[in-house]
Amino acid sequence: MQSLGGGLVLLGIVLLALLAASRDLQAVSGETLVPLLQGGAEGGVGTMAWLSTLTRLTLGVLLPLPLALVALPLQVFLQSLGVVTGGLAVTALAVLAALLSWLGLAVYLLGAVLRTFYEFFIFIPLLLERGYRAWQRRRTVAREAPATLLSQPTTPPPGDGGTGRGSS
Repeated sequence: MQSLGGGLVLLGIVLLALLAASRDLQAVSGETLVPLLQGGAEGGVGTMAWLSTLTRLTLGVLLPLPLALVALPLQVFLQSLGVVTGGLAVTALAVLAALLSWLGLAVYLLGAVLRTFYEFFIFIPLLLERGYRAWQRRRTVAREAPATLLSQPTTPPPGDGGTGRGSS
């Protein structure tokens, strides 16, 4: 694969160099062809035309090289970008999961605290009411205590067997 890739890069370099050089050759041949067709003096190739062709040929060889050398780091960058982006996404999701877990724990604990406060505010009046009724019972029992202690216990009427249903 490496030799095939190198061969393709070399072929591209040669083709680009020939394309760059052929532009000047076509321009030079056009410059000489027009005077010949017009019947004028014989046109010749200028003495400096070969310099322009050589410059274009050199640029045609050199310009594809940076493109070939940039392709590999670009490919590695794009492959690494996927790995780095995936790692960042996993990290962000882990942080989000931790935050949501802490939020869930906070809501759970807040629910327990609110339930305790609710019970506290509800049961305080109930405890006060229970205490007030017990105080009332003690107060009424304390007044009637001597009379109830001296009276005889009542026995249930015969026939009900202590069930309170009466006789049938």
